[in-house]
Amino acid sequence: MVERVTQDWKLAQALTRNATIIDVAFALGRLKCNVDASFSPSYNKVGIGMCVRDAEGCFVLINTTCFSPLFSVDIGEVLGLFNAL
Repeated sequence: MVERVTQDWKLAQALTRNATIIDVAFALGRLKCNVDASFSPSYNKVGIGMCVRDAEGCFVLINTTCFSPLFSVDIGEVLGLFNAL
C-alpha cells in the first residue's frame, strides 16, 4: 500500500512540474483555495488541509478533516477540493 501511495505522489509531482503555470493577479473579490492531502497507511486515513486567501494573499479561512479508509492521491485531493467548496 505504501508503495502505491508513493507512486501516486510521484505521478502527481511530475504532472505538476510539467504544467504551465500562469501567475495572474486576482481580481478584487476573488478567493484562492489551496488544498493538500496527507496519507497514513498505518492509520488507514487521509488527512485534508484547505487554506483560503483573498485577492491580496491574506488569510481568510482554514479547515482540516480526515477520511477513512485510505484513498488514492487523486481521490484525496478531489475530496479536499470538494470539502473546501
